[in-house]
Amino acid sequence: MPRHIWQSVGFESWSVDGGSTGLDPTRVIGTGPFRFVEWVQGDHVTLNKNPEYYDVVPAIDQLIYRTLPDENAAVQALRTGESDVLQIIPPAQVEAIEQTGQHTVSVYDLLDLTFFAFNLDPDQTELFQDQKVRRALFQSIDREAITETIFLGYGEAAVGTQPKLAPAYAPDRITTQFPFDPEAARNLFAEAGWTLNDDDILERDGTEFELDMLLAEGSSTVESVATYMQDAWRQVGVRMNVETMQGGALLERLNARQFEMMLVAFTMSPDGGQGPLFTCDAYTSAFNFMRYCNPRYDELEELQKREFDRTRRIDLMVEQTNIVWNDLPIAPIRFGVGRTGYSNRIHNFYPNGYGLLWSLPYIWLDEAA
Repeated sequence: MPRHIWQSVGFESWSVDGGSTGLDPTRVIGTGPFRFVEWVQGDHVTLNKNPEYYDVVPAIDQLIYRTLPDENAAVQALRTGESDVLQIIPPAQVEAIEQTGQHTVSVYDLLDLTFFAFNLDPDQTELFQDQKVRRALFQSIDREAITETIFLGYGEAAVGTQPKLAPAYAPDRITTQFPFDPEAARNLFAEAGWTLNDDDILERDGTEFELDMLLAEGSSTVESVATYMQDAWRQVGVRMNVETMQGGALLERLNARQFEMMLVAFTMSPDGGQGPLFTCDAYTSAFNFMRYCNPRYDELEELQKREFDRTRRIDLMVEQTNIVWNDLPIAPIRFGVGRTGYSNRIHNFYPNGYGLLWSLPYIWLDEAA
């Protein structure tokens, strides 16, 4: 660990420090199969193979990560040969990429969960303090329709918080169902004191129900999800505004907890533990942007972290999942599926849900392809 970079950072801050999260790329270090060569902000990072790497020395000499302005530009770069790999192929582009005859699209389950999160800090907004309101918003959207029509069937409508690759994935063990039901949603809003005004907007104590949704820019698929939600919520009387931001700026907003609602895809831990997202102390030390806190969840977190019996540990995590599912600090939409496209000149490249680039030391290029 380089002293000149990390000596001033206390151990308790390692997980949220900019050098760990990537918010401060100048302080990110590594000792892997490739060595850092050059970083041009907003354009690319160049890495050369590390001939002294302790394991397999890479077959390729150089690796360049490119930053492109949007997914259409990224797809075009793959099609023209400017890029050899595109991590995420938009659902609508998969078939076209495959039909070029020059590319392969690898489809695989992920540890990803797409969800919208409520800011439960009353100093930021009081809209979501009532679980009935959160549930009403959740039941106003059709998760199956989002998965089938926007993601074109790539993925699975979420039930619970544990994605398909997680050891505690168990949708059949989720005890409460939240089906798409706009009428039930309207009743829940009414129970929470919200009634339609003459403009068909929900209102309580003279204040209309209007919320701001924050999301990262650059993905037409995510923007389509937001547009769908905007329309679905307008049908039950909720006005939603969408704000898109560049990834770094969005992370700064989230770290400052300055948002009302956000739409995000989060990669969960392969061991199934979700404490960094949901434990009470994670609000200040990790990724609990929602300011969610349930003491029973925290009790189970300590138990599952110390449990060696796999079956018992899964049982504890399923119980945790049911707690979050019922409390709804987040509203799970979809378990993700990876769609990585790459040139057929690449061999030994095997992206999967546990890591896109794990096979990089083994790949080789067929220049004749």
